[in-house]
Amino acid sequence: MKLVYSAFLHSAFLHSALLTVSLILTGCGTTNQTPTRLYLLPIQNSNSTDNAQRPLIVVKTVQLPDHLNDQSLVYQVSDSRIVQAKKHLWASDIAAQITQRVVVELKTSQIHYRPVHPKPSKQSEVLAEVTILLNRFNGSYTGNAEVSGNWEINFHSKKPPIIESFNITVPLKDDGYPALVKALSEGVNEMTSGIASALK
Repeated sequence: MKLVYSAFLHSAFLHSALLTVSLILTGCGTTNQTPTRLYLLPIQNSNSTDNAQRPLIVVKTVQLPDHLNDQSLVYQVSDSRIVQAKKHLWASDIAAQITQRVVVELKTSQIHYRPVHPKPSKQSEVLAEVTILLNRFNGSYTGNAEVSGNWEINFHSKKPPIIESFNITVPLKDDGYPALVKALSEGVNEMTSGIASALK
């Protein structure tokens, strides 16, 4: 009888141990199966014709601080703390994406210059340059997307430069990172509209 009881305890212990290991492995597998999401800023359809007769204005690559110039989308969770998403990433370099958006939108929002990026080989054709520095390009615990910084237009003439600071907040229309990307895109639109107005 003791032998049977001992065998029963040994079998029960093995079953319990195997069940515990199985649960641990299942939990790890579930965590690792969280999909990675990749995002692109939407590009507006351009209805303008690229008029080669217009003077050129070069849009320099947008400058971002290190914590924003990263593949991760960024969210501010308090007054003093930000987090970089692990599974929600920009599909390509975000500075290049923003720069391309500015070029495309300036083609449709003003008629005096032909925006280009990068610089053309013939510098004599360039009459102005746009420099953009962003210090915020993130979501926020306030429920907004934040796009802030300053831009500067330098003319290759005696015309004085135009410098403007901006602080744009766009309310998120839904929860989640897709809504954040859309709101950041709207913030880029608003920023570019300010540049276009200065060129008119």
